[in-house]
Amino acid sequence: MTDRPVAPPPAPDADPHVTADPGPHTARATASASATDTADTTATATATGSVGALPDTDPRPAVDSSEFALAYLRVLRRGQRRQDARSTLYVVYCLAVFTAIWAVPYLAAAATAAHNGAARGPFAERTLAVLPSLAVVVTALVLLSGARSACWRGPVLLSRPDAAWLLPHPIVRARLLLPVLRRAALIAGSGGAALGAMTGFALQAATATPWWATTSAGLWWGAVTGLLCTAVRVWVQRRQQRLTRAGAREFTLWRAGAVLLAAAAGLVAWAQLAPGGPDWPATLLVWSGPWAWPALPLVAAAGQFGGAVAWWTAAAGVLLSGATLALLGGWALRDAPRTPARVLRLQSRQAHQVTAALYSFDLGGARRLTSGVHRRAPVRWRPAPPRARWLLVPWRDLLALLRAPGRMTGALLWALAATASARFAAETSDELRVLATASALALLCRAAGRAAVGAELDGADPARCGQLPWPRSRLALRHALLPIAVLGLAVAAGTALLAVTTGPHPSTLALLAAVPACTAAAVAGAYRGQMPTHLLIGTDTAMGNTGALNVLLWHCRAPLVLLLFATPAHPLLPHPYALLWFGALTAGLLWWALVRARRR
Repeated sequence: MTDRPVAPPPAPDADPHVTADPGPHTARATASASATDTADTTATATATGSVGALPDTDPRPAVDSSEFALAYLRVLRRGQRRQDARSTLYVVYCLAVFTAIWAVPYLAAAATAAHNGAARGPFAERTLAVLPSLAVVVTALVLLSGARSACWRGPVLLSRPDAAWLLPHPIVRARLLLPVLRRAALIAGSGGAALGAMTGFALQAATATPWWATTSAGLWWGAVTGLLCTAVRVWVQRRQQRLTRAGAREFTLWRAGAVLLAAAAGLVAWAQLAPGGPDWPATLLVWSGPWAWPALPLVAAAGQFGGAVAWWTAAAGVLLSGATLALLGGWALRDAPRTPARVLRLQSRQAHQVTAALYSFDLGGARRLTSGVHRRAPVRWRPAPPRARWLLVPWRDLLALLRAPGRMTGALLWALAATASARFAAETSDELRVLATASALALLCRAAGRAAVGAELDGADPARCGQLPWPRSRLALRHALLPIAVLGLAVAAGTALLAVTTGPHPSTLALLAAVPACTAAAVAGAYRGQMPTHLLIGTDTAMGNTGALNVLLWHCRAPLVLLLFATPAHPLLPHPYALLWFGALTAGLLWWALVRARRR
């Protein structure tokens, strides 16, 4: 067996310290050639009987082209990175100014009230009573909303050039995706920590715990919740193709679990509001699982557990939530580089389109883009077409509502929450009663907006109803029939449940009378059309430009008009005259919906 020929020496005028930048194919070819040379040399030495006498050649290792490519891109993008850094600093500056204007005065008032003890009383006791349920529900809803948003915009989000050009190349995914994940985790953790710290600092006004204890507990709650949300979003993003297919069981189970948790927390909060209610349901709720463990230190700092039990509860919450965060964080670091390239490209394009829709203040278009990622399963129960002509539009609206079960569930939940808020308003007085009544009407308007899916689709696409034999103004009236029926049944069921548990009260009749008015406001809001450009320009004042306020008022003007004109009916809520007032308000809002639908 003959030896392989030795490679010729380099040219005498070549610089030995200068090496060419090998590409990915050159690196793989070099690695293959080095491996072949080593194998042949070993075989030769074995055949000659001198295994230990290997030649003094140092085979050239494989060169990773990812480092060269990313370093070259960092050099090219130096100017763009400086612009992005300036934009980030400007956003941080705006958030700081907004916090200083709006949050700092309220935090200072909370500190003064905690020092004087002026905020302690029945309202503070009720706030502390519902704090465990509220903290658990907020944590669970943040995790669920993060999981839903990861289907169209995960934490590992690349720019469109990176997704289109870098992903097809043989670059190590971890070096490209992990820095993006760390940045997203830093933003989520710091934002959650800031909000949680402000919540804990404001909570000191209702409890005797020192401010540093409540602030630290709130900071831990917010930071861990933000980081857990990022880890859950990574898990969903990697499995986006499976979770968004038609009839995905995972999301169905998540939604059912969130509904059951919200219902349990609502019952626990209602039991805690009643005088002499048991304490064990709230204790069981805050120990129920990883969605509740981050809130344990905050609940303990609020005085729900007295003496040494509070410190042990806070320490157990820190250990349990920290262990859960470490476990899910390790899984996230492992799953992020394994995200399919198809998902990364799809989400990059989807996020760009949603951002463009938000910049043009097309909220309906952005909602349709985000919900269009989920492939809808065919409706298993399809009601037969009606024989009566006037039932054709409600039948089409029912089919659209059945194809979006999340909207149906949301409408029922918001309606039940409005019923509970109205029942709570009946047992209070003064300013708290006004606030609870306004909250009940706002929640009922939200439920009506979720149920009025037919009006929303026709308002976004006027050609959808072009084949129907009615003008658009009459269609707006027909679109209000199904939401009135759905919300009426939901409010009646909630009223019956509350009547069985706490006794009947006439205030719920006024909420039933407000169902048509809230539905009319939702239909009028569905036909709002395209926002005028002059509202975005706004007017310069001493407090800043009014463009953002104009946009907010334009999108929410139908519910705001309802709340404004429902104010005279507040003193007459138990009285039959309130029913007449809500009837007149319904007629006026339906006329407004007719006018806006005719202009579309």
